Amino acid sequence: MAVELSIIVPCRGHAAELEVCLASLISQNTSVRYEVLVVYCRQELDVDAVVRKFPSVSPVASEIFLLAGEARNEGARRAQADYLAFIDADCWVDPNWVTFAFEAMQAGVLLCGGAILDLHPWDWVASTDNRLQFADFPPGRPYGMTAYMPGGNVAVRKDAFFALGSFSNHPVAQDVVFTMTAAQRWPEKTIFNPKMQVRHFGRSAWKDFLSHQRAFGFTRAAQQIQISRTMAWISRYRWLGWLIFLRRLAYITLRVLQWNLRDLPRYLLQIPFILAGLWFWVTGFYDGMQERKQEIER
Repeated sequence: MAVELSIIVPCRGHAAELEVCLASLISQNTSVRYEVLVVYCRQELDVDAVVRKFPSVSPVASEIFLLAGEARNEGARRAQADYLAFIDADCWVDPNWVTFAFEAMQAGVLLCGGAILDLHPWDWVASTDNRLQFADFPPGRPYGMTAYMPGGNVAVRKDAFFALGSFSNHPVAQDVVFTMTAAQRWPEKTIFNPKMQVRHFGRSAWKDFLSHQRAFGFTRAAQQIQISRTMAWISRYRWLGWLIFLRRLAYITLRVLQWNLRDLPRYLLQIPFILAGLWFWVTGFYDGMQERKQEIER
């Protein structure tokens, strides 16, 4: 019988996390016929060994290392189904995830994503990493239209995927740009569904957490992702960085109060880690704005 949903898992490193991810994917509580494709570099022997532990999983092994966007695109080209779903290798998937993703597609949605929770909620660095990345996607957010989705929990109709031109090869935020394009083109068919839940490991190493936040801020500025006129004006003066810092902090806090109030005590305990992460985010943001300015001048 024909495959109804193709699940694509880009993987570079994360061998231990991938094993958790694949175990959750092959044990889905669903009647949907689905396939799982893992896209990775065959030079990563530990990843290859994990993939081969799961006979039902299809390995897509490249000769070279691929960025996440390239890996997702390669998986989409190999997919058999008319509906695609993307999950990151460092995520655990809710047992009903396939069912909810497929039902959304069947209902006419072109792109949908869902809630991203912590796999280790009391690891302060990892959970703060997730907080700052995924503030817009708590389980308490209501079903409805969304301006973007992260690529680690998203499903899309295959024809819509290729109509949008696939993911870019940028190392950071290519998933945000891709899903924002979908939302701009089909606003009423780009949907957040809180029932589609995954749990993300997060970066537990302090250095990785801070460098990722800096890269996140840099990319938002360099690619001009959701940059208001006010933010653009403030970014002309580095000494006004504290305004960007406070704006970002207020936004994160608002999301907790609006959609995740039960998590407020844990949020308050995370504050020292949040402040450190936001400071690196702002530093990266200003460097990204400077990079953007230099490109325009060239």
